[in-house]
Amino acid sequence: DIGGSLTPGNGRFHLYSPPALDAAWDALAAREPDARSEFEVRLDGRAIVWTRDDCTQDDVWPPLFVHAVPLDANDLPPGRREAGFEALEYYLPHYGARFGGRCAASAELPDYPPAGLRTGQRQGGLPPVWEVSFPVADPSFPRRATTWLGNVTAGEPTARGPFDVYRDGRTLTYVREACSREDAAPRFFVHAYAADAGDLPAERREAGFETLDFWFHQRGVRYGGDCMAPIELPDYEVRSVHTGQYDASGHLWDAEFALDAASWLARFDALAAREPDARGAGFALRLDGRTLTLAREACSAADVADRFFVHAYAPDGAREAIDFWFRQRGERHGDRCLASVQLPPYSLARLVAGQYDASGHLWEAEIADGE
Repeated sequence: DIGGSLTPGNGRFHLYSPPALDAAWDALAAREPDARSEFEVRLDGRAIVWTRDDCTQDDVWPPLFVHAVPLDANDLPPGRREAGFEALEYYLPHYGARFGGRCAASAELPDYPPAGLRTGQRQGGLPPVWEVSFPVADPSFPRRATTWLGNVTAGEPTARGPFDVYRDGRTLTYVREACSREDAAPRFFVHAYAADAGDLPAERREAGFETLDFWFHQRGVRYGGDCMAPIELPDYEVRSVHTGQYDASGHLWDAEFALDAASWLARFDALAAREPDARGAGFALRLDGRTLTLAREACSAADVADRFFVHAYAPDGAREAIDFWFRQRGERHGDRCLASVQLPPYSLARLVAGQYDASGHLWEAEIADGE
């Protein structure tokens, strides 16, 4: 009963106090499991989490297994393509904990989107002690992934390299076509240089930049042979970015680029000269091809603190919902705010956009015939 957290990290549970662990367990148990047998199974982002009440020492020893079936067989390692799934195995004592009669374990799933998963416990070549299968991917994922890649790569990359880097507001997206697991394996480094060093965390002010390094499996997805990984820049003004990949031998590739506030302000002014297509809560909404912009003058941090939504309606009434935080798609310079959203590539009958919080919609505005 040493206590821990049910937040998956690097495949092990982080250990804290028993009260914190109990609270984390209760929060997880409040969610309906994705599958249930001897253990309850839940997906949490890129992780799979197994939990069980009334758990004995004997329950933890048969290894946990996962068979991940991808949407695209080309995403599998070459040796697994004929089988059609990737086989993974985890020992619960290494990936989890037993506390107060409860068992919990977590592990990271592969970096491609699985269509379905089969999981259970099995000792060696014996039949499974238990197993369950369940679908994972939204059937619309292939279309949405293709749309995402098309939107991201519609313009010129901000930087080129083995991974091209595209910028949309505060979001940098790393893209590589014909991408293997080996291509995405080395760690990515992202050094964000602040325009004002006072905005940096105290321990980074002397260096002059903030480190946002990441592993591809933490942020990216491989689908259909392509790799895409988005990362958000800090919400302060960033002067330039130095990025690339590295391993024990040093930098494998790197690129450096400036973030020009002058060009951002020029774009804001050009948009402000156009009559808005709709207004709401001080925001001016304008369509620019397949891009919806939301701009506001006299804009404070509080004005953009709540989550935004864009609902895109096709002529047949089908709706695609795009939710985002301002820091993901927008920038604030001085007292001006501007966010951009890439719209789906099909014909649209209307758009509804606004902000919401736990109480519901705070405001909304509609653009009709937004084809």
